[in-house]
Amino acid sequence: MSDYMSTFQNPTEALVGGIDSIQCIPIIGIASFPETSNLQVAEMEISFQPNYAWLDLPIIEDSALYEETESETDHGALYQKDLNGLLPADLLANRQALLKLRHLDLLVKYRDHLGNHKLLNTASEPLRLSVSFKTESYGGQLGFTLNFRGQHTQPSQFLSLPNLPQFSLNALGQLIYAGDLTESFSLNTDGQLEAANGQNARYSLDSRGRIVFS
Repeated sequence: MSDYMSTFQNPTEALVGGIDSIQCIPIIGIASFPETSNLQVAEMEISFQPNYAWLDLPIIEDSALYEETESETDHGALYQKDLNGLLPADLLANRQALLKLRHLDLLVKYRDHLGNHKLLNTASEPLRLSVSFKTESYGGQLGFTLNFRGQHTQPSQFLSLPNLPQFSLNALGQLIYAGDLTESFSLNTDGQLEAANGQNARYSLDSRGRIVFS
């Protein structure tokens, strides 16, 4: 079968639109970026410069919108990308953090309600952030509208994540996990998860006690 005759799939889950979280990092903080392959990028192959990591943007739940529009030009397809979200309140720390991101080339990703992790751009095609602030009467908007925008030659990519280990405690209270990662995991005296011998700084526990990689 020819490549253009690839089979389409029907969704097997409820179609719930919306974005759960947005993260970004200055492209100057990227140490290495892998080649894209069939609209996928391996998350673990994106490495960072020292003191850089994904920055979480605490947007209002269900406030984020993403639109990607393809257009044809004499030189091929272009993709106009627009990601918007609302950052609540008017906090000095947030204003200072936003100022630091202005005029920087950014790499941006989001996680949607279906669990997809999408990387909106590559290290060679940045997104830029613009910000507007609004305070309305009681019950109205109070906060910042964030807009990440760019025009690129490649569409957004799916992030392929590592197979995270499954943890359990045996009868002796020892931590047991199944996985083929290079990191070693243990519990410290406070019962907190510790990772070593790899990209340990990128592992954490979420609010439900599940391990996540970012």
